[in-house]
Amino acid sequence: MSLKYIKSERGTNILADGGYMYQRECNKPEKIIWRCVQYKQKCRGRVHVSNGEIIKYTDHNHIPDISKIEAKIQVNEMKEKARSTCESTHSVLGTIAQVEMSVAGQLPSIASLKRTIQRVRQTELSAPSNPVDFNFDIPEKFHLTTDGELFLQYDSGSNDSKRILIFATNRNFELMENSEHWFCDGTFSSATSIFSQLYIPFMEYIIQT
Repeated sequence: MSLKYIKSERGTNILADGGYMYQRECNKPEKIIWRCVQYKQKCRGRVHVSNGEIIKYTDHNHIPDISKIEAKIQVNEMKEKARSTCESTHSVLGTIAQVEMSVAGQLPSIASLKRTIQRVRQTELSAPSNPVDFNFDIPEKFHLTTDGELFLQYDSGSNDSKRILIFATNRNFELMENSEHWFCDGTFSSATSIFSQLYIPFMEYIIQT
């Protein structure tokens, strides 16, 4: 049977087995030792893992709690949905709405779950720090709109003296192509320090009758 891992609040792996949860304690040449997450409560429970299999158990001083593991799995699934979709906070909370009472009792409060969703999204959508020169990479997620449409249409590439980036959707290009007049505005204050200005075109779209 393959080992089952779930994510901790800090994003590290937790090994779940037999109703117990374990944190990685140390790596040895021939095995990895995992300790019970309740080690601060004097639990000496350990498992030794080698080649993807548990080869040794050490007894715990408390009973297993499968519902606590299931609650953590549900929260992880909720976080992933918050990270990968644009659904409302209420809709994302629906991910864990249909759980058994024993599991529901192990979940944080609704207010806490909402804050978790908002924190995950804030972290996921946060922009990287402003670059200090033109030799920088643009993360893949900023190449696209929230709907998955291509947004970074052109990148001249890194250069010691200049770099040009063009952001637009295909619909923007269609509007420009069918507009009789373009009005452009160069904005200095909105541009990062290494760029001269942010240049934005405005279209006057004429519908032919």
